[in-house]
Formats: sequence, structure tokens, C-alpha cells
Amino acid sequence: MDKIENLMNEDYFDHDIIDHSVHMDEDNPNLNELSKKGYELLKLKRYPDAKTKFLELLDIDPKNPYGLVGLGDVARKEGDTTAAIDYYNKCLDYYHENKYATIGLADAYRDLGMYKKAIQIWEH
Repeated sequence: MDKIENLMNEDYFDHDIIDHSVHMDEDNPNLNELSKKGYELLKLKRYPDAKTKFLELLDIDPKNPYGLVGLGDVARKEGDTTAAIDYYNKCLDYYHENKYATIGLADAYRDLGMYKKAIQIWEH
């Protein structure tokens, strides 16, 4: 029961700020800047602007995990949980162990009230 209670806590899966130092792209610093700017805008609740940055990122690198997770986060913040799930799953298709996509996916299922599914994803 504790896990379900934790899932209902808004801060349990909070991951709005991603550590970009982990996967810096030295060959294309523009990718890093777009990702950082997207998350800055997301934090400021400027969702359309954040979405634009993440889409620009994916125009350069369609499989970029920061772009896919970022779009998932924007979709969740805008209340489009179905789109968020799609973005997180797409990221996980390419990067099976991406923790941000996994956390976002669990958050999305929690948002839908699907607590058991959220727990299964979290425990994966």
C-alpha cells in the first residue's frame, strides 16, 4: 500500500530537470543547447516554446532521448497523457533502460489512475 500512496504523491516521480552532463553530444553542441533550453522553458511553464525546442532537437536527431522525453514531459504538463505515453515508449524503443522515459511513463500511468501499471514500470 505504501507504493500506491507514494505514486499518488506529486513529487514521487518528479524529474523535470535532467542532468545533461551525462550524455553531452560533443559532435553537435547545438543538441545540448536545444535540450537545455527546452527544459528551462518547461520549468518556466512555457510549454509551447519548450515543445518547439524539443521538436527542433528531433529535426536534427530523430532518436534523441532528451527530445523524446522532453516532448513526453510537455504533453503530460499539457494534460495529453496519451501523447506523453507515446513519446516515452518511443524513447524506450531506442533506449531500453532510459530512466527518464521510464519515470515519465510511470508518471503518465499514475496520472491515469493506473497505479498497478505505474508500479510495475517503476519496479522494472
